[in-house]
Amino acid sequence: MTQLILKHVHMSIATPFVAMSFLLISSTLSLSACRSPGPAIPDAQAEMLKTLMPETIQIVKPFTTWSDFDDDGVLDGVTVYVTPLNASGDAIHAAGSIFVEMYTFRNASGEHRGRRIGLWNFPLKTDKDQKQLWRRATQMYELPISIDRTGADGAANWELTPGGKYVLVVTHNSPLGERLSDEYVIDAPLVMKKLPGGV
Repeated sequence: MTQLILKHVHMSIATPFVAMSFLLISSTLSLSACRSPGPAIPDAQAEMLKTLMPETIQIVKPFTTWSDFDDDGVLDGVTVYVTPLNASGDAIHAAGSIFVEMYTFRNASGEHRGRRIGLWNFPLKTDKDQKQLWRRATQMYELPISIDRTGADGAANWELTPGGKYVLVVTHNSPLGERLSDEYVIDAPLVMKKLPGGV
């Protein structure tokens, strides 16, 4: 498994930060496979991983906004901005993948997620993936989710409710199998048409 990870790093990960993360992960897996009993991750490597791997993931709410992806003047999706943070609270790249889910909002005391509208997967496994989604100026990932409101038979699956509430859930899956999530209740505009000069 170590050889596969190292091969993946050399062939497809040119970003130094992400490459170093994979190298540390691979050496950690090798040590844990050879050692028994004993700690799976030595303390020194665990501390390094804390600075190189996300500890939390946050939806950047002030930037996340409704968007018109097909330029027809009608808002048909959301541009979600996400920042992975390490143990020091610094924004970092993340390897693995990020999933974005969107749900209708349910007025309930415990669980606000209603019917799931869609699921979008954004791989973060290659240098190309990173360059496509990472915005260096803001230190965020920009994740466009275009909502298909038409079924295979051409009938409408659902309609956005102007002024309605929807739940966005972002989940990061790391190469180590760890999962980090954040949730945001976003309000749809009262008018689902793009304003002149708007996003």
